[in-house]
Amino acid sequence: MKKAIPLFLILILLSGCWDSKEIEEIGFVMGVGLDPAEGDAFETTFQIAIPSQLVQQSSPANKGKPPFINVSSVGKSNFKNIRQIGARRSRTLNFEHLQVIVIHTELLELGILEHILDVYLRDHEMRRRTLILASEDPVKELLKNQLPLESFKAKSIEKIQENYQRVLSMPKLTSIGDISRYIPKETGYIIPLISKFESDEVIIEGGAIINGSDKLVGLLNPLETEGYNRVIGETNQSVTEVKADDEVFVYESYLMNSYISFEHTNDENTFHITIKTEGAIGESWLNQKKLSENKFLFKLQTLIEQKIEKEINGIVKVMQEEYYTDVFGFGDIIKSENS
Repeated sequence: MKKAIPLFLILILLSGCWDSKEIEEIGFVMGVGLDPAEGDAFETTFQIAIPSQLVQQSSPANKGKPPFINVSSVGKSNFKNIRQIGARRSRTLNFEHLQVIVIHTELLELGILEHILDVYLRDHEMRRRTLILASEDPVKELLKNQLPLESFKAKSIEKIQENYQRVLSMPKLTSIGDISRYIPKETGYIIPLISKFESDEVIIEGGAIINGSDKLVGLLNPLETEGYNRVIGETNQSVTEVKADDEVFVYESYLMNSYISFEHTNDENTFHITIKTEGAIGESWLNQKKLSENKFLFKLQTLIEQKIEKEINGIVKVMQEEYYTDVFGFGDIIKSENS
């Protein structure tokens, strides 16, 4: 009888979690879209996975059917919008696999980013690496339909954003974990901008400028975004088109580092940005004979330097004189120097 007691206890421990749910009973949310609605309400669109459809997608009956549905709800709080779905769908929403949250720029202009993301920041199920993007287009439309290569539109958006180091016009990714750090610091930052492209396709380029009050103050165009990426040092494996003698060549950087130094003189803060890069000509439309001349190669190097310098000076001037927002981390450098 004594030997039976520990065996009995082990069987209880191995019986599983009491509150576990069957996967078929859970509505896994892959993407969330937030659009403005009438008054002070907003519309939340949830992209919900259909696991059975995903498994059976190769069957003739399911061919062409996306393995997800999009469901929208309107209200003045995320919590209510989430709970309202329970009155219309059989599955409880679960955010463990949430890939992206896309927010319309009209909502960002209201300076309510901290509040509109509050429920997701508090949710213990939420992945801290869930990506945050902004859009001028109706987000509800962006999440429609499936793109090639990925099963979910939300997953496609996530994978596109992960290409940022190879695409100069795309800002580095911003996660909900990043947002949770930016908000208490009251610092400026950039949220990648996603737009409708052709048909159901999307494109991520440019960025939404958020100031220290978490309010949208403007948008970066693709060229300004290139300058921004160079300043913060997020340009490895990138390509730069440069004009020379009315023709074009492409500079491919293998390595590009940014160094920012600071000095305080005569009651003024001065920052020096130094860019060091290594790379090669990735494509040339120039006279091939000239490319063998050292003098001409030195000229190309100078043209690359001038283009990079112009982009950096341009974005710093725009931030300083037009948007009055530090998105480069200059403030953090001053604080570290004074501490």
